[in-house]
Amino acid sequence: MDWGGKQHIAPGLGDVVDNMIITDDFSGGRFVFPSKDKTAATVLRAFKRQEAAQVAVNGARVTRIRLDGEYDSEEINAGCAENTVHPRFCPPHKPQSNGRA
Repeated sequence: MDWGGKQHIAPGLGDVVDNMIITDDFSGGRFVFPSKDKTAATVLRAFKRQEAAQVAVNGARVTRIRLDGEYDSEEINAGCAENTVHPRFCPPHKPQSNGRA
């Protein structure tokens, strides 16, 4: 899971979003979720949407997730534990350590 650059969704109106990018290591597929913030709740919401779509398509559940270290929080760890997902945190602001994301 990683973040793309800021994007203006309504030029001149000041609405700016960041793009959360989820990359599936198995298929290489990339899924983009526009978001107005980078909170742990937003990350978990996007993850749950993506996992639900994946389960619907191929029946496979997510077992591991790779995130920037800035998301190493109680909220993220609890959300991962609730979904039996093992998080791996990469050093923040070091994109080269984030693998495919």
